[in-house]
Amino acid sequence: MNANAFEKKSVIGVVIGFLLAVLSMRLMSNAPIPYVLEVEAAGILFLLMFVVVRYLFYPLYCGRFRASGYEKYIFLLMCLPFYSAWRSYVVFGQPLIYGVLCQRYIWLSATALLLINCFRYNWVGLKDIEKSMVVLSWLCLGCYVLVQLFVNPANYAGELQFVARSSVGYLFKFETAPLVFGFFYYLMKWFVRRSHAYFFAVIPFLSMLLFIDKRSLHLSMIMAILLTIWIYFDHRKLASVVFKLFFVVTSILVMVYLANPEYLDKSVTRFNEAVSVVLTAEKGDDDSSNARIGEVLIALPYIQENWMLGNGDVSSQWNGGYESILGYFYTSDIGMIGALFVFGLIGVALVYGQFFFVNIGQLSAVNLSYAPFSLASFAVVLTLFFQSAIKGDIIFSPAQVLFFIVIVNQIASPKLVTMRNGGTKRMR
Repeated sequence: MNANAFEKKSVIGVVIGFLLAVLSMRLMSNAPIPYVLEVEAAGILFLLMFVVVRYLFYPLYCGRFRASGYEKYIFLLMCLPFYSAWRSYVVFGQPLIYGVLCQRYIWLSATALLLINCFRYNWVGLKDIEKSMVVLSWLCLGCYVLVQLFVNPANYAGELQFVARSSVGYLFKFETAPLVFGFFYYLMKWFVRRSHAYFFAVIPFLSMLLFIDKRSLHLSMIMAILLTIWIYFDHRKLASVVFKLFFVVTSILVMVYLANPEYLDKSVTRFNEAVSVVLTAEKGDDDSSNARIGEVLIALPYIQENWMLGNGDVSSQWNGGYESILGYFYTSDIGMIGALFVFGLIGVALVYGQFFFVNIGQLSAVNLSYAPFSLASFAVVLTLFFQSAIKGDIIFSPAQVLFFIVIVNQIASPKLVTMRNGGTKRMR
């Protein structure tokens, strides 16, 4: 393959990785762009067509079905909208079509299937996906900063896709996965390559993540960092790595305090109030935490009655949704409890089964050139796992964590091993 053809293939691979990441993270759903939901719906239809052609028509044509255990698991996961629709029909009498469509975003899990096949047939390479994720993280960071500085969220209060109302007013709902990846990617580059230049790339991502002020996300990231360091870094150098991490966080907090001390004080106060509400189960001054207590109290009787099979999900397009049945109630607000409400123990166990497919044993053996990418992807998977207990994101929209698990498994594959001279080779 000549240089021009190789470069063209690389560009195509980066574009494919970029589009799959955008779909899996549902970045379009929160974008203030006309007809963006229609575009996302078209993407879902394309993915479903790919699944039918690749895994039904093609095996019938060639007489051979080829799918890994992880692919078969994703097929099963994509059946959850039908399961949820059945349960909501039994419990609430909601027509099946509403139940299926309100869980349609689970079908974005097919992005993982498409990415697996892209790797399998060499349509994209790891470097292509790495470049696409780096570009996406910086692009999202730039767009979020511009929107936050120059756009008033109150002007879009009716557009619930990307604006939310809180105790402090209207706020933009930013999808944080690209920022989390960007933060971990440059943090791991700083740890692995030992170049202080990467420290300055960490600062903007962490600053934006602190500004977004998602307490559950911050806690999840801390746990993910510590566990990743414990698993993959030499314990003799653990103190050095932890010191670097402490230095990063302290530097950012000092800069935030110097720029806006009231914001930091308010964030610490809200965090303390949230912890107090969780530990005492009594309402306090934080409206967000208080609302979640009310939603938990609504959900518990239904969970006790249908703890194994769940109650299904109710569409906002059917008879006013939950508002007309239960009052103020959003299953995604209450994390694991909301997941148990919708899918029951069977469905929750099925969704969390994806973490049994994460291949972590080989990550430390991959070539140094892939180390920051592999460790960052693994840290993102851990963050989404920890945060799901609070927010339930991977239950109701599992595509993004499936996407990162495919990346981790591709990097950690035994077929990619380290050579003595520092290169890599593929084993047949």
